[in-house]
Amino acid sequence: MGIIKGIFLITIFGLAVYIGNFKAKQYINRLKELISVKSALNIFENKIKFTQTPLEEIFKNISENCSEQNIKNIFKTLALNVKQNMNIHKAWEASIRKSETNLKEEDKNILIDMGKILGATDVEGQVANLRIASSFIDKQIQNAEKEKEKNVKLFRTLGIVFGLAIVIILI
Repeated sequence: MGIIKGIFLITIFGLAVYIGNFKAKQYINRLKELISVKSALNIFENKIKFTQTPLEEIFKNISENCSEQNIKNIFKTLALNVKQNMNIHKAWEASIRKSETNLKEEDKNILIDMGKILGATDVEGQVANLRIASSFIDKQIQNAEKEKEKNVKLFRTLGIVFGLAIVIILI
């Protein structure tokens, strides 16, 4: 009976630690994804500014160059939607809303607002819009860094403490 109880207690402790680490990783991943979005916007701006590349190809190129899989999937879906002659604004919003990322709703709203004038203005207007969105993303990156610094250690510690507390209560 003691061995089963020991295995049970170790499993509970391990699960609590896992949950704490899982929650902490969400903050880390959000920061990585925001940095990847910033990089994608820079690529997007340069492609619009210096080439005559169609949007579908730009999105495909961005998806191939993104470091974070979730952001890569947004642009891959976007390229497919544009290829199927979907309205660029609707394709942009659908790709962001349906994506499974660690981005907060406010992060997604910044991107959706940026997409409202994609393809609707001249090159200068689109570049200006991308720069505005990029500056908002910079602020979100700063906020994500602060949240990460504050919460990663907290959730990892809480996982360990709660695990130990449950184990102690059950002993």
